[in-house]
Amino acid sequence: MSTLEGNELWKECVRWMVDMGVLDPRIAPRNSMLEFATMLRDGVLLCRLLNELAPNCIEEKEIQRRQHMSEFTCHKNICLFLGACKTVFNLKQEQMFEAWELFRLQDFAKVLSVLSMLSYSEPALQKNVKPFPSERSSTASPTVPLRICPPPEEEAIYRSLQDDVEKVDLDAAIYDISPTKSEEEEPQFIYDHIVCRKDSQRKQDVWSTFTPSCKREHCMKELLDTEQNYVEKALNMIINKFYEPLQKVIREADHKVIFMNIMTLWNLHHSFHSDLRHAVLKTLGLSQNSEGRPNSLSLGRTIGDVFLQHKDKFIAYGPYCMGLGDSRARILDLEKNDPAIKTKIYECTASVNDNQFKLQDLLCLPMQRVLKYHILLSEMIKSTPIDAPDRKSLELAKEAMDDVNSYVNEMKRDNETRQLITEVQNSITELTMPEDVTLMDYGRLNADGEVRLSESTSQQYGKMKTRHVFVFDKVLIICKANRNNTYTYKAAYIVSELHPSLDNPMPDGKMGTISRKIASANQHLLYLIREERACTQDSVRHLTLAFKVLQQREKWLHHFELARNNVLPEQVEGTGHKVHYKSFKVDMPYKCSVCDKFLKGLFFQGYKCENCGGLLHKACISLRPCAGRRHTTSVSHSSSFTNGTHFRNSSFGLSSGDHVIALTRSSISDHGFLQYDKDDVIEIVQNHGNGTFTGCLANDRQSVGLVQSEHVRRVRTNSVQGMCSPLDSPVGVRVDRKESTVLPKRILGNGMTPTPQQDYVNTEVSLQPWYMGDLERAESEAKLRGTPNGTFLVRYSKNRHSYVISISYEGEVKHTVVEQRDNSIYYLDEGYVFNSIVELVNYYRENNLCESFNSLNTTLRNAYRTCKLFRVIHDFDATEPKFLTLRKGDRLTLVDVIGEDRGWWKGQIADRIGFFPLSYVEPWKE
Repeated sequence: MSTLEGNELWKECVRWMVDMGVLDPRIAPRNSMLEFATMLRDGVLLCRLLNELAPNCIEEKEIQRRQHMSEFTCHKNICLFLGACKTVFNLKQEQMFEAWELFRLQDFAKVLSVLSMLSYSEPALQKNVKPFPSERSSTASPTVPLRICPPPEEEAIYRSLQDDVEKVDLDAAIYDISPTKSEEEEPQFIYDHIVCRKDSQRKQDVWSTFTPSCKREHCMKELLDTEQNYVEKALNMIINKFYEPLQKVIREADHKVIFMNIMTLWNLHHSFHSDLRHAVLKTLGLSQNSEGRPNSLSLGRTIGDVFLQHKDKFIAYGPYCMGLGDSRARILDLEKNDPAIKTKIYECTASVNDNQFKLQDLLCLPMQRVLKYHILLSEMIKSTPIDAPDRKSLELAKEAMDDVNSYVNEMKRDNETRQLITEVQNSITELTMPEDVTLMDYGRLNADGEVRLSESTSQQYGKMKTRHVFVFDKVLIICKANRNNTYTYKAAYIVSELHPSLDNPMPDGKMGTISRKIASANQHLLYLIREERACTQDSVRHLTLAFKVLQQREKWLHHFELARNNVLPEQVEGTGHKVHYKSFKVDMPYKCSVCDKFLKGLFFQGYKCENCGGLLHKACISLRPCAGRRHTTSVSHSSSFTNGTHFRNSSFGLSSGDHVIALTRSSISDHGFLQYDKDDVIEIVQNHGNGTFTGCLANDRQSVGLVQSEHVRRVRTNSVQGMCSPLDSPVGVRVDRKESTVLPKRILGNGMTPTPQQDYVNTEVSLQPWYMGDLERAESEAKLRGTPNGTFLVRYSKNRHSYVISISYEGEVKHTVVEQRDNSIYYLDEGYVFNSIVELVNYYRENNLCESFNSLNTTLRNAYRTCKLFRVIHDFDATEPKFLTLRKGDRLTLVDVIGEDRGWWKGQIADRIGFFPLSYVEPWKE
């Protein structure tokens, strides 16, 4: 292996990358190797370098950009770079570095070695750029790795990189790639050439002969001229010269990917242009009788009114702009693999502009156009007097188009986020998600990275391990990092059940030796403490995260609090709102009930209040108090109680996007009312609050009409199954518990899961382990007395002719009747109804009963038949708190067999838990 000793080789590498045109000379580091190493650390610059040497060797859409930078994305980009080095530049594995070595800067000399080899590669030399190091052994081959041996005065700097990188804020330090000159100029040149250029061949009419006399009139002329060019020269040209001809040679699926919903945009702008022309001519006093009044301009009188009328239709730009990346990739793929299609695209392009502009470039015109409206309106506002009649409408129009731009950008960003989350899920092994659940159902990924972490129970401090943690809005996922940017799933916790703290929740006496060393080794610790009710007897009670530097702890604390606040927004305090974080459909515009602006993005766009039905941005929650209040069931504190309320239907609490089920067939012949059959699913379009709402059939959205609320019902779905948890305390509930969180499971080596969790729901009651058949009240109390809180059984009461749930709670046995309606609807609380007893029980096994009964702060934890019950046959006096005192005749529930090899089990009697001699009990016999 060749060696190299030189004067600050990294500076020569900087010079080479600047000369290659991939590093902006204005921000190229001159005096800090750490700054340069940090620029390379996200992998983006490295990927751009290889695409400069071998165009498109790494697909642009595969490279994760700045807005999604995290440790996962950095590793992914570095792996893309390393993969292309192997396949395109034929470097061998032993010649390269590992992705984690660059990210942690453990051996930056290896990175410089690889870049040096690339500088001597044939593609690099063909660009006539001086390679580095400039002085190289004449016998050295570009394919032989250089071993960078820093001179003594630089060795300390190389060694310090690994420690110094801990202090670097990844988000602040990531290199934001500046577009190349051609990347900046090409799209604008196309837009200017087609949309902004004056048309000397336009037919003569009152508008073509108009000459503006002031800036305001110039702005109006630019707006209408460019709109006309956009419709006639851009959209019409794409439809007539590409869209229609290519339909004959490209498969329908490919055609849809390439052109997306451009026909929707074409229809929108033909109407918009007609309305805009009418408004401009009227504003300038050029209106003629022959112009007429467009049919679509029912209310618009000014230019601003036209934008406001069409605002909702502009959301069509969201999916269009979101699909541009896939469209470009599909075009390139077809041109590469299908000569006939490539020839046809070439013919279409030649017929338009002699192949001056590519199809994929022309398809970018709509995105450029929609992002220009707010600029055009802003300039017009500047030249419009404050007291002008149309000033206010112009300001509202500009605000509306800003809202549209944000909607489009958030949809594009969420599309990238969705792809990122899918990649994260695919990279985690030994992970099985519940049916119809993906990581995207846990919200956005706020942060991820490698940390030192321990999981501790109430009795024992966990061992510190290196783990990779993903912080989603709803769930914190813990993995073990593998090579090649893959991870092994270890555990998951619900974020809303974790409370961050800087104080150690465990007494010093329970801390292990290793834990004490960590706590005293100038480590900065962050504790995530689980809510008591989220824990079982021997489950993890808190997590401890250790950081070398304070800045890292503060960053993780910030990301965690951000995630928690997304699910439990602090803005709700004092407003009366009861909100839950919600995803809304993107096929129709949903708006905030407070500010009337779009709810933006593809998923978890905002919040819905259970009380008033309002849809809210997080920032708007505190701006308007809740106007509604939902009925709450109260119960007595007696040992036996019944929820005797009946199911009532009303329109109260229903809001746009909700789905309901028809109880009967529509009997109203009025054409203004929706016609539906029994059991049809109806989507609510608008709630009128008077016992009626406007709805549409879920399977036929064109069928719209009024519906009487008393003829429909809301039904709980199976989405509530799984390991879900309450999202707030039982007192003063603020966040809707119905939004349950289903945790993933871990697949073991034998293909089994460590804890059984039934995804398929068998609705046959008699087959359930918790069903005891016909059982009298006294018998159920005898069985449950002395069992842990939440132990339950379901029985059939002959006296009441109904099902009853019997629950052990705080030393007593309580009973609640399951209400039934129409032999098909079951509920404890009229607000939560189910299709079967099994679904009802599954729901309350994961959601607190205090939703329906204020005096019951528990879930249905353990089915009586699955409890391992033992009778105490000898007295035992506990000598330490960890032991359990026994008295002969006591009924004991086995909690864990830990310690069995030493003659001990862990058990529970009433609310006491501890270890006891296993020979002091015998199985309980009825």
